[in-house]
Amino acid sequence: MNSFEELSETLRVQLTKDRERLHYEKDELIENLWIKETKYLLDLPSQDYPVFKDTDVKVNKYNEAKIR
Repeated sequence: MNSFEELSETLRVQLTKDRERLHYEKDELIENLWIKETKYLLDLPSQDYPVFKDTDVKVNKYNEAKIR
């Protein structure tokens, strides 16, 4: 692996080839199952979702923390 782009491309090629086999349980091509499933996928949101939030914490004389 020389770069993440190279790794991504290698994985994309391998996974595209892998879709040409039968699903182990459904006896149907994975490619066909994927096409059916894409109808139900949702779009990613256009705005980033914050993973964390900064909050202020204050401890009183009884060592009780108040989160604001």
